[in-house]
Amino acid sequence: VDASDDVVVVARANEVFLIVSGAIAGAGQVAGAGTITAIVMVNETHAYIDQNAVVDAGATVLVAASDETEVDSFTGAISGALYFGAGAGIGVIVLDKDTYAWIAAGADVTALGNSPGGLISYNGELDSSGKFGKNNDIHGLIVEAYSSEDVWTMAIAGGGGAVGLAGAVTVTVLDSDTVAYIDGGADVNLDNTGAGDKQDIYVSAVNDVDLEGRAGGLSFGAGGLAGAIDIGIIRNDTTAYIASPVKAKRDVHVNAAANREIDSFTLSIGLGGLSIAGAVNVYSIGGNLEGTYSSEGKSGDALKGSDNSTAGGGADSQTALVKKSTMLKDHNDPSHNSGSQNTSEIRTRVAAADATVSTSTTVNSVETSLAKDVEAEARTLPRGTSAFIADNITVDA
Repeated sequence: VDASDDVVVVARANEVFLIVSGAIAGAGQVAGAGTITAIVMVNETHAYIDQNAVVDAGATVLVAASDETEVDSFTGAISGALYFGAGAGIGVIVLDKDTYAWIAAGADVTALGNSPGGLISYNGELDSSGKFGKNNDIHGLIVEAYSSEDVWTMAIAGGGGAVGLAGAVTVTVLDSDTVAYIDGGADVNLDNTGAGDKQDIYVSAVNDVDLEGRAGGLSFGAGGLAGAIDIGIIRNDTTAYIASPVKAKRDVHVNAAANREIDSFTLSIGLGGLSIAGAVNVYSIGGNLEGTYSSEGKSGDALKGSDNSTAGGGADSQTALVKKSTMLKDHNDPSHNSGSQNTSEIRTRVAAADATVSTSTTVNSVETSLAKDVEAEARTLPRGTSAFIADNITVDA
């Protein structure tokens, strides 16, 4: 590729999810209601100049990848009966993303930076409001990766009767890797003859997370039991690096910036002659999820019940595909007999939807995600937020 002006290689992705589910059940003696929302996304967004490619630009070369994800999820269930009422609301969100921008080994890229107007990229700054700084007059080479996850999730449950049970669980797992790099063996501005005085190199990786979790349970009756659990795991890694010798007439910048804003709220209320209510918030950023706690000389695990049942296992059991598929498989149209065309069509569509979901689900269970030992994983890149120039690399600026 030989251009007198700019060369631009860009990959952009944007996902917006809005899911609302609710259930209400009432009966003379026994009633139960439950709702489940589950979002699982696996996505890769890559922009790159591949090996053996030759790119000559008189102005700026931009290689940029971005993936912005927004999720709003609400699930609620209310049940009431004369004797026994139980309600359960569960919301599960799993986002697994790779956002990469790079110049591959063996590529030959020259960006002379001769242009009257520059391009915009991140400069590695982050202010107190969570806003990332930018430079709006860059000439030369830009390798940039940006990703964001904006998640709001709420689960509520209510149960009432002589005995009322209510449970709400929200689980959010974010594993978003954002990487910008110049690979070892790439030639960047090897022949810099004719470079402009403002020629720069920017290698920038940026990740922004805004997570809000809400869970609430209400039980009422002669005996009441209510529980709410909000679990969040953020295992995002943001990395920028240079692993090959580079030249620039002015500056070389290697920037990695990450912002985390987390807001979690749980509430449980038990009303009745004998009522028990509990609420738990557990969040882990970067490491393994631990639910252990100590209070007044006693310790326990907030993610396990007295029978060693776990919050992740409970979410998995409720979101099991077989349970979803059986919700309507025996549906009968109340206005027609069981052999009516309307009943048959509903059953057929439920079976088709279940088959599609069964064959497209590719990620581990919630329980597996929560128990994952990330600290024992073998990695080629540092965990967390890192910017570096590799060993024995010469930078001429």
